[in-house]
Amino acid sequence: MRAAFSRISESDRLRRAAKGAPATFALKVGATGATLLLNLLLARMLGVAAFGAYAYATTWASFLAVPAILGLDLLLLREVAAALTRREWSLLAGLLRFAHLVAAVVAVGLAILVSVAAYFLTGGPSTALMVFWLAMVTVPLVTLIRLNQAAMRGLDRVVVGQLPELAVRPALVIVFVLAAYLVLGPRFDGVWAILCLLLASAIALVVGAIQLILQLRAAVVAASPIYRIGVWFRSAGPLLLVGSIIVINRQIDIILVGALMGLEAAGIYAVASRGAELISFVLYAVNASLAPRIASLYASGDTAALERAVVGGARAATLFSAPLAVAFILFGAQFLGLFGPGFAAGTSALVILSVARVADAFAGSVGMALTMTGNERATAVGMGAAAAANIALNLLLIPPWGMVGAATASATSVVMWNVILATMVHRRLGIATTAWGNDRSRARP
Repeated sequence: MRAAFSRISESDRLRRAAKGAPATFALKVGATGATLLLNLLLARMLGVAAFGAYAYATTWASFLAVPAILGLDLLLLREVAAALTRREWSLLAGLLRFAHLVAAVVAVGLAILVSVAAYFLTGGPSTALMVFWLAMVTVPLVTLIRLNQAAMRGLDRVVVGQLPELAVRPALVIVFVLAAYLVLGPRFDGVWAILCLLLASAIALVVGAIQLILQLRAAVVAASPIYRIGVWFRSAGPLLLVGSIIVINRQIDIILVGALMGLEAAGIYAVASRGAELISFVLYAVNASLAPRIASLYASGDTAALERAVVGGARAATLFSAPLAVAFILFGAQFLGLFGPGFAAGTSALVILSVARVADAFAGSVGMALTMTGNERATAVGMGAAAAANIALNLLLIPPWGMVGAATASATSVVMWNVILATMVHRRLGIATTAWGNDRSRARP
């Protein structure tokens, strides 16, 4: 394997990234569809109130997985690709062991801390609290799944590395939920739903770990690890801030709707929010494929190719996102009605969030372009400003406007961070990122 790694040239990696884009797109489509199907099944099986408790708990788990990972996923993605290029096997071995150990300890500690806090804040045991506690168990599992995925992406195994999170986990959750519902019938509740998610997450983690071990066996596993803990922590700090800000911007509205309006409103708004996220799946797929390519192109100094790659990704994301947004704007009530009585109350929020997602796609991979070129501090500054505005606007607008206020706050934040980061990319890297591009990127497809 060491020899195989050493023979991988820059052009080989770029060709592999390009070939992986359609498969990544297909995986993201499948995962998005599976998530939509799961939410549809659970909303029908559980009802608005119980589904609200499930959605609120899983949103918190996803939220906590970001600070738990300490920015080490983005650090792995960038540094594994760089170490592979430089053939620094001992450094790579040390980085992988350090990242997994630290993230696991932090994730477990954070999950315990939040679980204890939830007990005292909710006033004692309840079904909703049990659902929340079980969701906390998934935090370390999801954290390690994402670390394995980041390492595989850094090793140019973009498609294979995403299988545990985007294929194995969602498929198994659906299978387990259907099986449990067939056995339990009316006794199936939010606790059983979370148990299904927990089991699927554990299996996905094992699959991802086996993938990574097999990939690294000859080249890295046998190497004597070298640790640069101080350097890694200094780099991971801004990356953690970036990751935390991203999840704040994506999920703080659901959390605050639940806190200010109740779990039932949180469930309705979560369906609207996750429906709007369907519009962004192309951009997510583009980011997954572009990340190692951006790092490689920047390292080689090929600014023109870097711009073409980023602008091309923005155009593809916009082309596929806009029609789905139009469909949600025209038929949002019918879409939400599929989830059961009461969910159509989130239609206005869905429309607002859909427009924001198209704007996000049009802006392109602005955050990824900065992060993968060592400008993560600039990313943190821009997105931090947007996150602060997002929280403030949610607190200001939810009380008078409800879910519409939350959607307005979130949409404003999306537009704000894209404008700030696109400006930073232009100033620091000298390239365009939006689907419009510039004269150079329009002239050379």
